[in-house]
Amino acid sequence: GNPALTHVVVAVLEEPERRELAGRVLEEYVGRQEAGEPPERLALSMKQLAESHPRFLPLQKLVVQLLRDLGRYDDATVIATRAMESFPEAVEPAWMAAEALAAAGRWSEALVVAREWRQRSSLRPLAADLLIAEARFQAGDAEQAVEELEPHLERALTDPDRYASVLLSAV
Repeated sequence: GNPALTHVVVAVLEEPERRELAGRVLEEYVGRQEAGEPPERLALSMKQLAESHPRFLPLQKLVVQLLRDLGRYDDATVIATRAMESFPEAVEPAWMAAEALAAAGRWSEALVVAREWRQRSSLRPLAADLLIAEARFQAGDAEQAVEELEPHLERALTDPDRYASVLLSAV
């Protein structure tokens, strides 16, 4: 199954005010999958539903994941960017948008959005910093990319298994 679908299931359980909508999303998603609907059509129908319910974050996450899985990074970016605007304090929409932009190779935009992601996730900035460093590297600025990772290098050296991604990025 799709890991993003888990967020919709959680909404059924934890968000009584969204239970009906979450149930409808699950019913439509599962029904279309069981009917053998092609992934492209499933994503399109879920996208239309997401456009009708822009304030239901689990659905936005599901659609972004479906679109990314299909390689439709520009469409995924549109949905994720809209979610960033709808949920200005939430970390996940900024993460989704930055990742979609990076997957599309739109590095200068990914850098801007990754900085927003980092700001929103100030308590756990490692993933955002890794994407910022990657965007810097892709822009041809390897020195700046390494500088972005410096705050994490000491921890990475003391716990290399946990921070392997930092060490590999810094090399």
